[in-house]
Amino acid sequence: MNLDTNLKKTDLGGRPCRVTIRLKNGQSYSREAQHAKGGPEFPMTEEELKEKFTECARRALSPDAAQRALVHIEGLDRLDDLRTLSEILMG
Repeated sequence: MNLDTNLKKTDLGGRPCRVTIRLKNGQSYSREAQHAKGGPEFPMTEEELKEKFTECARRALSPDAAQRALVHIEGLDRLDDLRTLSEILMG
């Protein structure tokens, strides 16, 4: 990884980056972005958010617990009590 001081922000929220891949055969592919996926300028879809939660949660929870937690989180605005969700998240 190298810092490229030539990359400039296009707006206040920008965090410009470039990824370049050079293949053994000499070919090179490059892509630039001003905003990371998931920020307000480039939001994730609901499905992407669920996948990310599940992937991260599985580092601390079983796959079943991660899925049950997700179900509770999706209905968070309708929960009368957070104890069940808290218990799931505590493992």
